[in-house]
Amino acid sequence: SNVVEVSNDGGATWTSYSINRSFTDNRESPRDHNLLLDISDVAGGQADVKVRFSWEGRYYYWLVDDVQLITPPQYALSLDTFFYTPASYAQPVTHVGTDTFAFNIQISNLGSEPIPNLVFKASVLQVSGNTTELVYSDSLVLDQFPAMFKDSSLTLEQNWAPELDLGDYRLRYEVYSQDQAVKDQDYTPYNDVRTAPFRVTAVLFAMEDEPDLGTRPAQGGDYLIGNFYQMSPLVGNGFQIRELRFSCAKNSSDGPLTGDEVTFLVYKVNDDVAANWSNFDENSDESLEVVGFGTYQFTAGDANYDLITVDVFNLDGEPIVLEANARYFVMASYADQASVIFHAFEDDIDYFQVSTVLKSDQWYLGAFGADLSAVLKMVIEMNPNATRDENPLEDKAMTLFPNPSSEVLNVQLNLEEAAPAMLVMADLNGQILNIREYQNVQKETKQFDVSRLPAGTYLMRLSTEKGTKTKQFVVMK
Repeated sequence: SNVVEVSNDGGATWTSYSINRSFTDNRESPRDHNLLLDISDVAGGQADVKVRFSWEGRYYYWLVDDVQLITPPQYALSLDTFFYTPASYAQPVTHVGTDTFAFNIQISNLGSEPIPNLVFKASVLQVSGNTTELVYSDSLVLDQFPAMFKDSSLTLEQNWAPELDLGDYRLRYEVYSQDQAVKDQDYTPYNDVRTAPFRVTAVLFAMEDEPDLGTRPAQGGDYLIGNFYQMSPLVGNGFQIRELRFSCAKNSSDGPLTGDEVTFLVYKVNDDVAANWSNFDENSDESLEVVGFGTYQFTAGDANYDLITVDVFNLDGEPIVLEANARYFVMASYADQASVIFHAFEDDIDYFQVSTVLKSDQWYLGAFGADLSAVLKMVIEMNPNATRDENPLEDKAMTLFPNPSSEVLNVQLNLEEAAPAMLVMADLNGQILNIREYQNVQKETKQFDVSRLPAGTYLMRLSTEKGTKTKQFVVMK
């Protein structure tokens, strides 16, 4: 991390300013990178001011040159922070369509003049190799943004329901003046664009893409660390946990990982816990229900920061069926001699909503801070018992034809009213083959290519907020 610290009392106390947060691991700033930092709240009007530079780099380094104290330039626009709108870095295509995106940023103008015709633009891009394709964009324009104005929040009025296919995506936020002369005079143009990745997967939930570091509570002792994942309201009882994946590390001075054991707990958040978590009991487990567990004992083949797979089961030893719209904490418990183990984290994404959670002396819904995301992934699969529709829709809600089929299967929908819906195609073992989510359907026919499927019997499941309908179809060759 990069921190500039300022003191106006001879160094007795220091005020910290965190900078360069947009530079992630294995990245570097461009040459001649200039940073404008407003320290007037500490240094303004003071006769004796000290400035120091603090660096924690994990084998990297920071070169500081040409430090100047200046009066404000004419225009100095910067995009300071943004709201990472996906619920998690990776989430299944079955869930992303109900993860409504909201676009919010904080910006500053440290210049002496107001900025006319200010644009805030948000975009979603699909990434394929070195190319990108625009999927969605929206913007707003302010007639004027005031001078010497810090940390102002801007929000796009329109939210967006991301009906996205499998793949890698990027959020892009940018601010600029429509007046080219003003844009050209911006003192800090490198601060005007911010981006962040996310991924739509077949079956994987994750808050990160790979481990960057390990940490544990500073005070020591037993602890639980994990992630919050929420199911879509459309999935019914159609999915269960296939496996969890985690990563951790241990100092050599504390001995090898071999023989240590970690327990995994899956908690369901009680339905009466408010959406904003205002009534969550942080001092006990009263707001939670344990719905499953598992254990993993490290072997001689396990190394620091390996990605390890572990099975979890419900209290009857069966797979953990995930409920529609339910909220879950998926936790790793490091206890007794295993409490010295560092769980793995990534620090590339800032979540300003509940994401990674910690339990030590109490529950901490912010864990170690917005910038640390636990490596604890959840892989789901179709529940093979989902052929039993607990809240069945009418038989006419979904018709499959031709059945048997060899090329294209038509799925005719006949719902009473237009509503969000999901179609899941799977084999009889619960392996998901295709998923489609729709924001507003009623009487439509959707087509699925089945020409590449082996001959056999398969499932098609329709899910809405009112219920489900599951039917079998046959592929013939």
